Amino acid sequence: MYAIRILAPLILCVGCLHILGCGDRTAVGDTQPGMSISASAQRVYVGETVTFVPKTKNLLGKDARIDWHSSSGKLETAEEGRLARVVFDTPGTYNVDATLIVDGHEVKRDTARIEVRPLP
Repeated sequence: MYAIRILAPLILCVGCLHILGCGDRTAVGDTQPGMSISASAQRVYVGETVTFVPKTKNLLGKDARIDWHSSSGKLETAEEGRLARVVFDTPGTYNVDATLIVDGHEVKRDTARIEVRPLP
């Protein structure tokens, strides 16, 4: 019974801190530029187009660009390099890489893996 009297308020306090965000380890005022990419599909058939879109943060007022590279297929960029489209011509598993360049320096890289299947 004594343990319940001690533990109950402690559990309640920890729960309140979690709800209020006190346990959040996200840095307040994080101003570092960042990027991640997502693909329109993870598995496609030969000849289909996959579109890659970056999600960026903290780039306002900075000279930023994204360099794209694919281990296979025909890669084309659109919207001034803000997205990429790749058509794969052979079955296999391929990587598409994006590199965020800010003020002339590489800041972040991300890779998406795509499985390309033969036509049925």
